[in-house]
Amino acid sequence: MKKHLSVASPAEHRPYRTGNTRAVASRAEPPAARRLLPLSLLTAVCLAATLHSAPLQQNGGGLSNAEQRAELEQAQRWDHRLQSFRKSKARIELNEQLDQGERAVAIRRLAEASFAADEIRWLEASEQLAWARSGGNR
Repeated sequence: MKKHLSVASPAEHRPYRTGNTRAVASRAEPPAARRLLPLSLLTAVCLAATLHSAPLQQNGGGLSNAEQRAELEQAQRWDHRLQSFRKSKARIELNEQLDQGERAVAIRRLAEASFAADEIRWLEASEQLAWARSGGNR
């Protein structure tokens, strides 16, 4: 069975035929409140995010100045130890007298001597991150 196409009446096409663009424009444009709704929602989300993060930025998550200094010093000590490990690891990797297996054992011993057992997983994660940032070219 064929479906019959319906044809609009001339009254429905009147704004188009008479050149009354105002009538056409009023049908095409949503009301101002509806046009501004996405913008107002985005503004509300940004404002909420700003207000939520403001206390963390101002006081470091509720830490006192002494606690912030202690955390900073701890992070600096970690960075120093990590850089020292990486320099020693590079010397081991450049040692031509060792084969690949001996290098791996030497690097593992260096890690165990430089870091506590619970820090080794942080070291491994840090090394993987550094490897990924370098594009896998280490």
